[in-house]
Amino acid sequence: MYNLLEHETLPNIKLSHDEYNYLIERHNKHIDVIPNNKRFNLKSKSFVGKIVFKDKEIRIKTKVPTSNLLYMLAFKYDLGQFIYNDNYDIIKNEGLFEVLVFVFLKWVERVIKQGLYRTYKTVHEKIAGVRGKILFHNINITKDKLFCEYHFITHSVLENIIIKSTLFYILRLNLPQELLNKAKYFIRQLATIEYCELSLNLFKSINYNRLNIRYRKIIDLCKLIFTSSYFSSLNNTYIFSSYLVDMNKLFETFIYKYLKEKLKGFRISRQSKRDKWAEGCSSVLPSIIPDIVINKKLVIDTKYYKDILNERQKLRSGNLYQLLSYMQIINVNGLLIYPKNNEDVDYIFRLENGKLFRVISVDLSGSISDFKDNMNILMEQIRDYIS
Repeated sequence: MYNLLEHETLPNIKLSHDEYNYLIERHNKHIDVIPNNKRFNLKSKSFVGKIVFKDKEIRIKTKVPTSNLLYMLAFKYDLGQFIYNDNYDIIKNEGLFEVLVFVFLKWVERVIKQGLYRTYKTVHEKIAGVRGKILFHNINITKDKLFCEYHFITHSVLENIIIKSTLFYILRLNLPQELLNKAKYFIRQLATIEYCELSLNLFKSINYNRLNIRYRKIIDLCKLIFTSSYFSSLNNTYIFSSYLVDMNKLFETFIYKYLKEKLKGFRISRQSKRDKWAEGCSSVLPSIIPDIVINKKLVIDTKYYKDILNERQKLRSGNLYQLLSYMQIINVNGLLIYPKNNEDVDYIFRLENGKLFRVISVDLSGSISDFKDNMNILMEQIRDYIS
């Protein structure tokens, strides 16, 4: 197993030709593979998680504590306090994906104890005798059989099918045996439920109502497990499982959804696309898509970087130009948010037109209590900025 932190380099790794090609073809956006004489240096990017191939495993860890990372994921996937109703000691000892699977299994247990959702299904078939009603427009008596329509109540509904299918999906992943054994146990508990291959379209097929609304959170968790992992093959010989989380997207979505929940009464929009922002041949101009806009008074851009300052100890010009462009076009103040790493920053600047832009960092480390306190401080800074 190779362990490295996000945005770090692991030198002198031995890879075969096939392994090198696999990483280049399948994980180029996740990790850089740099030739170094007859070996390779692995440089992680903004993705964290695990890449499994052949007999090797690359585990990329974030500097953000797992409990805080789980809290961020809860906001991204609208899980709320769904995954924080129990004090899970495993959070301190396992990787992110193992924690997600552990929490999912705890909630499968709860759903089973509460009683599975069931509903009526309609069946059309030829049967001996009469059941339900006879469909006379399809009447065709063959060997004393009639075409009938009848209804029966079943637990094998889409919500339960997705849960069982996720359990089967988990069995195909490279996870601790304890978790796999628990998944097998629940599969036996759900013996009467059908299962199928998971797909994004399957999740889109669910229509929630007052009877099945309690399933929304666990289905979201199923989707998170499914979308955070994938299978691939190398020379059609080996089947591997990997799971990765994009910290750039997670950080941006978390900040947006945290603002939405905490800043009540404010109009907060995310990535509101603007095509026509200048007069003239606007058709040749690219669209602008700022991360977050609040009350049309403040534009926020989030950047998940290892270092806020460049090697010359200056703010990164590309990030500043992007924010200043948004400010100029929308005519609002600007805020650039980084996670705190080696430096804690809070810079305020005033432009010639009187608009303010600010660069701040938020500390994602510490205990979950410390993390929430840091986020509350950020909320107050933003509240003061737009008041």
